[in-house]
Amino acid sequence: MQNYELLFILPGTLSEDEVPALVNTVKEVLVESGVQNLEHKDMGKSRLAYPIKHIRYGYFHLAHFEAEGKSVEDVKVKLKK
Repeated sequence: MQNYELLFILPGTLSEDEVPALVNTVKEVLVESGVQNLEHKDMGKSRLAYPIKHIRYGYFHLAHFEAEGKSVEDVKVKLKK
């Protein structure tokens, strides 16, 4: 098992009510892929250094976990969907 961290940024155009559902979806993907010792930190809404697809703000979330290499590949595939 190795330690990993995943920083994911949700679009700032989402409402405050929509964010927890998407965060839970990401957590579910991680758990289904077999990661262990999952820790999640909400870093809040911040301005991006430059706009991405005309979006200037994002909700930053950081997840720390332990996983096997195969599990990380599964996470990558599932999160790209």
